[in-house]
Amino acid sequence: MGGMGIRNRTPVPGLWLVGDSTHPGEGTAGTSYSALTTVRQMTAAGF
Repeated sequence: MGGMGIRNRTPVPGLWLVGDSTHPGEGTAGTSYSALTTVRQMTAAGF
């Protein structure tokens, strides 16, 4: 999906998205980085 990927954070409180279709996108490396990014965002948000 490249720069057009779905954001990890959603408007629904406590609902976060991780995966191939979320930012930064494709493949194993992209999915792993998506998970790392989401964990960092969740930590910063106090989850």
